[in-house]
Amino acid sequence: MKHHQITASMAKDIAFKLGAELNNEEAEIFADGYNAAMLKVNKNASTELPNDANLSTSSQAEPDDSGLLPCPFCGSPAEHYPDGDMEGYIIMCGNKNGDCNLQTFGFTTPEEAGKAWNTRAAIPQTGNFRENPISSTNNFRKIADTSTNSPVIPDGYALVPVEPTDEMIAAAMNCEDVLFNSDESFCVQFGNIYEAMLAAAPQK
Repeated sequence: MKHHQITASMAKDIAFKLGAELNNEEAEIFADGYNAAMLKVNKNASTELPNDANLSTSSQAEPDDSGLLPCPFCGSPAEHYPDGDMEGYIIMCGNKNGDCNLQTFGFTTPEEAGKAWNTRAAIPQTGNFRENPISSTNNFRKIADTSTNSPVIPDGYALVPVEPTDEMIAAAMNCEDVLFNSDESFCVQFGNIYEAMLAAAPQK
């Protein structure tokens, strides 16, 4: 199984989705660690790295003495929160600068918390989704390119022409709520006229 390398920019996006913000250095560390881990885990992956991969052995994530991996965002060691019995077991990033607040919390045992901390989400594979013939979104972009209208009309709404048709105008003028004056001017009750125009609008 082949995997794609991630970039620092992709690492920032992943962190943001998880509620964290990374600076450039942290994003590089995260990307390097992820790429190194994927090469180690995926025995069938190609061992050839792109020229700009810049992986070093120091960036490879290794568990500490307690079996915890370092923080995937900043590389700091993980720590057990001391009040696990009271608030559920928590493992948090040990970064003392206060700029990384990653943690797992609410587990019933230290082992569960450690397993959750050490679980790293797989990065979705990139590619052109339009190449998947059985995908329900296969033609999504093709549709979006040709139309910006919503395909769904909510209850209580009707699809009507932007410009009223002759029939709609006639329905408005013949509505009981158009009051003609002797000087050929008229006044209207807009709500009722609008209902008459909608009834005269072309139907599907």
